[in-house]
Amino acid sequence: MKMPKFLLTTPKGAQLLPLPQSLRFRPFRALRRSSSILLGIFITIMLGIISPIAFAFPKSSADLAPNLSSKEQTQSAPFETSPYRCSPMGDKIDRDHRSRVTIGVLAPYGDVAAEKEWCPWITALNHEMPDLHFVLKPLQLNNIESEVTSGAIDLLLSHQGVFMNLRSKASMRWMASLEENIHLEESHAKIGSAIWVKEESPIQTLNDLRGKRVDAVSQNALGGFLLAYHEMIQNSPTLAKEIAFQYRGYPIEALFDYLATDENDAIIVPACLYERLERQDILPEGSFRLINPKEIDDFTCQTSTNLMPSWSLAALNGIDQETAKRIQSALFQFNDPDLPSWQLPYTLAEINQLAADIKHYEERETLFETLFRLAITHKIWLLFFALFLLILLINHLWLSYAATKRRKALDNAYKTMHDYEMMLSKADRMNILGEMASGIGHELNQPLSTIRNYAEGSIMILKKSDQQHPLLTPLHKINEQVSQCHNIIKNLRSWAKPEENSIREEVNLRAFLEQIIEITRLRMHGHIDIQVDIPEYFNIVITPSILEQVLANCLMNSAQAGATVIDIRLKIYPQYIKLFLFDNGPGFTQAEIDAPFVPFRTSKKDGLGLGLVICQRLIESLDGKLRIDNRRDGARGAAVRLILSRELTPTDQKEPQ
Repeated sequence: MKMPKFLLTTPKGAQLLPLPQSLRFRPFRALRRSSSILLGIFITIMLGIISPIAFAFPKSSADLAPNLSSKEQTQSAPFETSPYRCSPMGDKIDRDHRSRVTIGVLAPYGDVAAEKEWCPWITALNHEMPDLHFVLKPLQLNNIESEVTSGAIDLLLSHQGVFMNLRSKASMRWMASLEENIHLEESHAKIGSAIWVKEESPIQTLNDLRGKRVDAVSQNALGGFLLAYHEMIQNSPTLAKEIAFQYRGYPIEALFDYLATDENDAIIVPACLYERLERQDILPEGSFRLINPKEIDDFTCQTSTNLMPSWSLAALNGIDQETAKRIQSALFQFNDPDLPSWQLPYTLAEINQLAADIKHYEERETLFETLFRLAITHKIWLLFFALFLLILLINHLWLSYAATKRRKALDNAYKTMHDYEMMLSKADRMNILGEMASGIGHELNQPLSTIRNYAEGSIMILKKSDQQHPLLTPLHKINEQVSQCHNIIKNLRSWAKPEENSIREEVNLRAFLEQIIEITRLRMHGHIDIQVDIPEYFNIVITPSILEQVLANCLMNSAQAGATVIDIRLKIYPQYIKLFLFDNGPGFTQAEIDAPFVPFRTSKKDGLGLGLVICQRLIESLDGKLRIDNRRDGARGAAVRLILSRELTPTDQKEPQ
C-alpha cells in the first residue's frame, strides 16, 4: 500500500511541509460507533442536571487526590460541568452515535492532576468536532505499554522518553508537540531531572554518590531517571555502575518521604516536582538540597540536568488517517489562551542521542560483566556445557585412575619379575661359586695332605735326634696351619653344600680372638694396633673354624683398606651377643652399605669380591647375622657387627637387627 502524505494545516488553511518519511505510518481504521449523537447529548445533560457529582473525575489508587489542596479541586469544577465527559465513567459505553477517540495521557502525578491539566483541551476538541467523542485516559509508566499494544488508545500524549520505548512496539504518526499549557503546574514544555539529598548530607557532587543508595520512580522515566542517569554517565563513565539504584514506582512524590526517613541517600525526580509539592505544602518535614544544579534561562525550577522537549502527541493504529488530519488541523486552529498551544512535532534526535549514549555506556562492560551476561542469557546451554565438562572430567579422572592402577600393577609385576631374575642370577652365581669352592677344596686337599705328611715326618726325625730342636716349633706351626686350611676347605664345602649338623664347641672368646689376631698379624704389612675389650671369663658355643674365618677376613679387610687401629668390643645380652669391629680406615661406600653382599664386587685390584658374601653365608649357617656400616660416633672408619646366639640351639630365638 502506498504511504499517504500527512500534512499539517494552519488556521488559515495553508499547507505545511509534509512530515519526514521516517515519521509516516500506515493507518488502520478502528473507530467505534455509538447509537445516536442526540441521544447521547440528552442523556449527558439529564445526568448532569440530576447528579453533577456523577461527572467528577475518577481517581486511581496511584493519583494525588488526597494531597490536592481545596484550591486545586475548586479549579477543576468547571470541567466537571462540561456537557462532554472528559474521562469515561468506568467501562460504560457511550450511548450516542459519535465516534469515540480515546486519548491516553501520561499522568505522573495521578489521574486527578492529569484531568485538571488536560480536560479543558479535551472539552475544546469535543466542541470543535462534535461528531467525535474525545475521552481522556490517564496512564502510568507501568501500564502504558500494555494499553498501547492492546489498541485501547487512539492518541497518545506523553514525554519523548515514552515514545522512544514504544517505537518498536507500535506504529506512531507524529501530530504536534506542546508549546505551552497554562493548566500545567509548569506551563513550559520542557522536562529535566533533579537529584535531591538531605540538607545535612555529606554528598556535594555527583562523584559523592559512589557506593550510595539512589531511588527513582522507574528506569524508563525520562525526567524521573534517564536524564539524571545520562548526566552521571557524562560526568564519569564508571559512576553509574557504582551506585545502588532502586526503583520505587508511583506515586512519585513518595520518594521525598523515603529520603526524609533515611531509607536512601539521594533521589531522582522530575524537575519542578519539588516546587510543585512546596506550593501544595505537602513536602515531608526536613530540608532538602539539590546537587549538580544548573542555571537555565527562562526556567524557574531547580534542575540537575539540561532540559529536553516534554509533551508530544502521536496518532496510533486505532485512528484513521483522515480523522488524524482533522484533529491535527484543529490543534493549530485554537486561539483561546486558556487552551494548550501547539507547534510542529519535535524530532526524536535528542532523545535518540541520549538513548545511544546510555546504550554505548552500558555496552562498555568488563570481561567479567560480559561473561556474566552471557551466562544469564544462555544459562540452559551453559548448564548443558557444564554438565558435559563434568562428564569429561569424571571420565578423565576414571581413565587416569585406571591407567595409574594398571601402570602400578605393571610396575609391580616388572619389579617382581626383575627380583626373580636377580634371585635366579644370584642363585646361579652362588651355585657356580659353590661348585668352584668344592672343586678348589678338592684340589687343595691333596697338596695340603702332602705338606702335613712332610711336616709330621720332619717332626718325628728331629725328635729322635733332639727333643729341643729349634725347628720343631715352626714345623708345629706349619702343621697347625695345614689343619686350619683343611677346616677352611671344609667350611667352603659346607657353604656350597650345607649340612644339617655342624660340630660346635665351647670356646673362650677372648683367647680365641687373640689366637686369630696372632695368626693374622703374620699376613699384615705394617704395624696395626688391635685392641680387644672382651672379658676373659666369657665363653661361647660356636663352630670355631667358621668364626675364625669370618674374623680373620674382617681383620684382613681393615688392614688392606689402610686402617692402623682396630677396636674389638663385646656387648652381652641374655640370649645373644654383639661383637663389634671398628677401624679408622676409609669406611664403606654408600653403594656397599645399600647392597652389602653382592658377589664379585670389589675395590681391590686382585680381589674377587667374594669375601663378605662367604662370611655372610657362614654366619647365617650359625644362626647369626653380619651387618656392615660406617662409624656413627663421629670418627672416620668402618663398623662391622656380628650378632651371635649364646644358646647351643638358638634357632627359635629372635635376634636383633
